[in-house]
Amino acid sequence: MEKIFDCGSLVEIKTGHLKISEADCDIGFTNRYLTKDGKPWVPVMGEFHFSRYPNEEWETEILKMKAAGINIISTYLFWIHHEEKEGKFDFSGDRNIKSFLTLCQKHNMYVLLRIGPWCHGEAIYGGFPKFIQKRADKRSNSPKYLEKVEKIYTQYFLQSREFFYPKGCVIGIQLENEYGGRNKDHIQVLRALALKVGFKLPINTFTAWPIISGAKDNLLPMFGGYPERPWVQNNRPLETDGRFKIIDCKTDDGIGCDILKPSSTGEITYFDFPYATCELGCGNQVTEHRRPIISSSDALAMLIVTLAKGLNFPGYYMFHGGRNPYGGLYQESRKTLYPNNCPVISYDFQAPVSEYGFLRESYHRLKLVHYFLDCFGESFALTQSVFAEKNGDETDEKISVRISPEGSGYVFINNYQRLEPYKDINDLSVKILLGSKEINLPEICVKSGVSFFYPFNLKIGDASFDFITAQPVCKTTEKCREKYYFFSPDYVSCRFKTGEKVETQAKKEGETYILTDFSADVPAVKTENADIFILSEEQAQKLWYIDGNVLFSDGAVISNCGKLYAIKESSRTAPDIFLKPIHGRRVNYEHYLYSHGKKKTYELHIPAQAVNDFYECKIELDMKGNVAQCYCGGLLMADLFNYDGILTIGTRRFSEEIKKGLPVIIRVSPIDKRRRIYFEHPMEREIAELKIKDITCFDKTPLENI
Repeated sequence: MEKIFDCGSLVEIKTGHLKISEADCDIGFTNRYLTKDGKPWVPVMGEFHFSRYPNEEWETEILKMKAAGINIISTYLFWIHHEEKEGKFDFSGDRNIKSFLTLCQKHNMYVLLRIGPWCHGEAIYGGFPKFIQKRADKRSNSPKYLEKVEKIYTQYFLQSREFFYPKGCVIGIQLENEYGGRNKDHIQVLRALALKVGFKLPINTFTAWPIISGAKDNLLPMFGGYPERPWVQNNRPLETDGRFKIIDCKTDDGIGCDILKPSSTGEITYFDFPYATCELGCGNQVTEHRRPIISSSDALAMLIVTLAKGLNFPGYYMFHGGRNPYGGLYQESRKTLYPNNCPVISYDFQAPVSEYGFLRESYHRLKLVHYFLDCFGESFALTQSVFAEKNGDETDEKISVRISPEGSGYVFINNYQRLEPYKDINDLSVKILLGSKEINLPEICVKSGVSFFYPFNLKIGDASFDFITAQPVCKTTEKCREKYYFFSPDYVSCRFKTGEKVETQAKKEGETYILTDFSADVPAVKTENADIFILSEEQAQKLWYIDGNVLFSDGAVISNCGKLYAIKESSRTAPDIFLKPIHGRRVNYEHYLYSHGKKKTYELHIPAQAVNDFYECKIELDMKGNVAQCYCGGLLMADLFNYDGILTIGTRRFSEEIKKGLPVIIRVSPIDKRRRIYFEHPMEREIAELKIKDITCFDKTPLENI
């Protein structure tokens, strides 16, 4: 089948029409992308809530995000975390904004502060302290409410002002979140208030859902979309609703539909803004009534689809999981009149970096795209999305091209859909019409489940390639010779065409080369001044683009001020960790076990060796049951709403208690026989049981010594 793309009406790039920035600096905006130093810029932003993570671990976690190609960290400032009691401000320990920003600045990571005042983030009252939540005039233009907002904004300003860009790392703010209230100009009022207290920054943003008439040219609309909607009030599989389709639409009305009405005013207000996201879902929080399992394919497809639609500023929610503060109830729940129950402690979100700092498969797959945006973003930003002429076949909403006015670009294909697999794509060819030019790309077969993109009319060194059906990752220069890295997705034939003289082991069929052997050591193609490495997908996930260099490692590689470290599985014998059932008793958070059935209690014994001799021990337990709560020293320190039958515990969280010889006490509840819960695979009911499945220990060793 042939897909035809008419690229004769690309949008003219406009500058100077937006008034988003309040700072005299080098960050600017066009109608299609951001600029930095006068050049197109495609930053990648990932959400990490510092107040939901142990402050002594912040630096390592920031470096993990940086190693994944994240260059902006977005973070909520939850009002209740900083002023739980009126007039008593807390910026200590895990709430220390200055300490967090100091570390971000040290490692050249930009920060976008989501200052609310209402945040949500599955926090109690959306992050409002009780003294605000009880007000009838909250989230309005009421002068008395705004007086309270000004006080907390002022405190945020005092904590962050020395880090403002261009001298520091804080490049922007988000105002409010998901606002659909009574005052249509409320976001503008908050913007003026933030500016009044001193927030003079280059990027001022708001969430673009629901669409509000108060949006103007001085705020950057940030979009979002999630693989699933665990906030929806049913226990059935959901329609995909176009979330995995490549269509000319940015808005996902499913976000926040538990508390918001769907938008109805269209997207015309946002046409002249660059397409940006702040809540591109690479995970999902589970709720008590919905327990989706988010795969790495879900996460990757969400990114590929939005890039295919023109995204030039991807921002994830959440990229790094966390946990709520101990000793209280800081989570969303029906007891506080929210529609959803969330875990008391866990805010793992099935994120690429888990609540314990473990890397999921989605981390390794997403980072390859982030590296591409870092290395090729300047030219990629100049490409515009064009959608295929519809001919009624199954590929109408699976493909787009991003093309520059000069005729170079990328073909995007998404053949993955969550829970409802697409059919294989066979013999798909692409014809691109650009003025008098006609670009014909080869037939390609794409198996069900594959999401990727490949370049056409690509210049590499002194050679020109008509196409390479492999996904570009990054490029480096060594001894005046360029090195380019691609990978060939599983089940996609790697082909390329060039009229130049090249050295290659690929087999030539007609005018096209076909590559079947992939190597990280031997270039697949050599031109006069460039080497092209084409990897398998498995090899590519071991690639790390760190400090402008490429290296390969099974474990995570981070760079601390130029010194490289690897976090790898240890070859040493795991410590003697064991689990035994004990007599249980009611606990403080019994209600949040959400079960009337017979609970079981276990003691997890972790010797001091686990924290003294290893960087971390990852303990995985097979779990049958509904909810698990983990106590240490009488304090609830972790919990889980069971969604996939695995309870994971990291020893670093309990390190001080373990050194004192304290065990981890785990209370497990069964799933009641008739409780209405959506699971993605069958779960045994009326049983509560744990057993150790696996223990993985990690060393943290300087890379050069491995």
